[in-house]
Amino acid sequence: MYVAEVSFNLATTDLDEEANNEIENIIYSLLAAWRNNGQILESDWSIVRVADKCLVQIVIPENHSLNSSNDHKPVTAALEKLKLLGFISLETKIIGKIFDLKESCSCTTRNSFILYWPFLSRGSPLRCGNCFLSVPLYQIPPTDNDCYQDILFWQAEYEACDTLNILSSVLEKASVREISRFDSNLSKKGRGVCQTIENLAGKPTYYYLDRDNGRSRNKELARKCPECGGEWLLVESWHNRFDFRCEKSKLVSNIAWDVR
Repeated sequence: MYVAEVSFNLATTDLDEEANNEIENIIYSLLAAWRNNGQILESDWSIVRVADKCLVQIVIPENHSLNSSNDHKPVTAALEKLKLLGFISLETKIIGKIFDLKESCSCTTRNSFILYWPFLSRGSPLRCGNCFLSVPLYQIPPTDNDCYQDILFWQAEYEACDTLNILSSVLEKASVREISRFDSNLSKKGRGVCQTIENLAGKPTYYYLDRDNGRSRNKELARKCPECGGEWLLVESWHNRFDFRCEKSKLVSNIAWDVR
């Protein structure tokens, strides 16, 4: 993952307050379109005005994430609005690679995907089933009206539940239920996303069920798939993370962390 600086170059600095506000709004619209397209990974933006330029620093999954070849319709529409407002050019400069984060997936072919968002993650919540690295969302077909809002909304809700689970006793039981049960509201949303991805990309897409607590290791090893009741214990863990995988229900999980 990389930090990039985007420079929006204006044709003139002689703008009234209303024009400046309109420019700020359309820049935010473009940033949101990039975010919804998976080209930007985070949504904490500050726009800085320097003479005839507006500058903003962003986090992107690949050094070419903002290439026009990755744009979808909402991004193209926002860029057209920028031109109408008097922007003469848009320049992107890669500041550098984030040193403590892994690269995004670069597999030329992928056999499967996993929807997975562990605590304090950064990047895309979609993992490659081959290398287990994050897959930039713009590399799969759009899942929600030419963008990926369904994936990003699920990601935000999952992160909220997991944060309550780990850092707070407030709503802890409710949050654990949401991230650990196959039939919780959160899991239903996530599994719906997985089904959409599978239908569009043509690859099996698995949903992760977190497992924090268990009675004993032996009881954990005897667990069946919570949805279909089938055998799902793997001979070897998948990516050193998943001990269970059900091909029928498209679920993956782990031996409870407290009895591993």
